[in-house]
Amino acid sequence: MEAAFPGSSAVKPKFALSLIELEPRVTTTLDGVSVRPFRVNHGNPGGPYFAYRLETEGRSIAYTGDTEWTDELVEAGAGGGGASSPPPSWLSSTQNVAPSSDRMP
Repeated sequence: MEAAFPGSSAVKPKFALSLIELEPRVTTTLDGVSVRPFRVNHGNPGGPYFAYRLETEGRSIAYTGDTEWTDELVEAGAGGGGASSPPPSWLSSTQNVAPSSDRMP
């Protein structure tokens, strides 16, 4: 935990937290949501940095932060319900997200 959040070992947690290490292009399912990470270029040394494709109940969304353009973004958003950056408050059944083709060059 200390590696991900320096100083956190000195604070008593108020909720249960577990970290799961994800591998690029390997889908992991958590509580009914499939998560597939794609490598992106954040610019700073370190990382790895990822865009994510989330799928559940027949719906999907691709999410990335501040990355430069990379072909991984195309694959992350291909055939999905949309792309988002920064993140939506959270994907809900009433939320409409523009198709990725409307947002990506």
